[in-house]
Amino acid sequence: MKIFFANKKLRDELCSFETCRSARGLDMAKKIKLRLQQADAAVTLEDLRKVPGRWHELREDRKGQFGVSLVEPQRLVFTPVGDPASYTEKGSIVWDKISAIEIQDIIDYHD
Repeated sequence: MKIFFANKKLRDELCSFETCRSARGLDMAKKIKLRLQQADAAVTLEDLRKVPGRWHELREDRKGQFGVSLVEPQRLVFTPVGDPASYTEKGSIVWDKISAIEIQDIIDYHD
């Protein structure tokens, strides 16, 4: 799957293990690297549905975004790139239509 980033600062931080480690700590840098490797190896988002990390669609004010667990309680938040084109009857995005994502942020959205 193709991976894009919301901005250059985020890309530079997350794509360099050393920069990420300096900014977020060793455990978080390892987890971010793993999640990016998982996404890169996938063809579509559907390939990640059963991969460790709890890849999941968000709801309410974050509808249209997805999250994946990092070091608790932090999540990597991303959106599909382009028009996912298909939605289920319940309004969820059809995961096998997503072949590119854009990383938006790393946050704890549970507050």
